[in-house]
Amino acid sequence: MSSRVTLELIKHYLEKFGWDRYASIGESTEKEGLVITGWQSSSDSEKYGLFIDPVVEKGVLLFRVPEVFNLSDSEKLEDLLKALNFINHRIILGKFTYDPVSCKVAFSLNVSIQGGTVTYEQFQHCLLATIITVEKHAQKLREIAEGKKNADEFISDEIKEEVTTNLSYLEQIFKGMVKGTEEKEKTNLH
Repeated sequence: MSSRVTLELIKHYLEKFGWDRYASIGESTEKEGLVITGWQSSSDSEKYGLFIDPVVEKGVLLFRVPEVFNLSDSEKLEDLLKALNFINHRIILGKFTYDPVSCKVAFSLNVSIQGGTVTYEQFQHCLLATIITVEKHAQKLREIAEGKKNADEFISDEIKEEVTTNLSYLEQIFKGMVKGTEEKEKTNLH
């Protein structure tokens, strides 16, 4: 069931998701305001802030991680931008951005809320997509920013991982097809 997107609804959805640490604040340019929250996957992992902003007048619900990390070495900028472009080309939901003024790498995911409604399932999907995408790529991008890896090495590693994952998936499908064929043949023999 869809509900009108309000701060109260977002807070309700966060609590349903299991998050009870958040703050809602008003915005001078919007009537809805936004919810600020965040996460940390484990005690030794990075902390990420998350803004959830219903921009109803534009028909968008925005999930934004305003600072995935800061790029302190401008010599790494070209490699970082190449890697961000590679990732953005492959992900379906969301995008990584680099702000040349603040030197911050951010992530955002915008979802249409035409009619001003969103279901819990849609909200949960966007929240998980934001968390998973940031967690998957942040450390690898940080390694580029720190000079531990260049963009070409990053892209090569990503392609290898993608090919390995796809081959494993295809192998599972093939094994299932063979097993199904063998079982069908056994049934036909009896």
